[in-house]
Amino acid sequence: MSDLEKNGIIENDTELNNENVVSEEIKDILKEEEEKEKADSEAMVEAEKDNIENSKEEHKRISFGDLFIANFVDVLAISAISFIILSLFQIIIKFIGYKVSDMMSMYLIMFIIISLFYAPICHKSKLGTTIGNKLFYLSLKKDK
Repeated sequence: MSDLEKNGIIENDTELNNENVVSEEIKDILKEEEEKEKADSEAMVEAEKDNIENSKEEHKRISFGDLFIANFVDVLAISAISFIILSLFQIIIKFIGYKVSDMMSMYLIMFIIISLFYAPICHKSKLGTTIGNKLFYLSLKKDK
């Protein structure tokens, strides 16, 4: 064999070795990508299972007792607010020269007015819910 043929064979062998190395590197990269995809899909499955469990916990039914006590606390809060506003109203009226003759009727009027605005104001405040619901960890959420 001549030197040229030997060089040609050596060059061909080198090219084959380079191609084998490149193809093995590609195989390794593909394996790594498959492993990453498998790990990602397993993580997604676990996350989905956690979401399902959390949604089940979020949608627990509220017992009648919890709801009753929370509403009772809210009624007490409304009563206290009504009394405070009525007292302030009476003090202001006294300075003008008038007085409230029927305290019970005026209290009921204040109670009704505050009852109408209590829940919407509480839900839009930083608290995000009424005082009774906050004390008993109850929440009101709108279905989509």
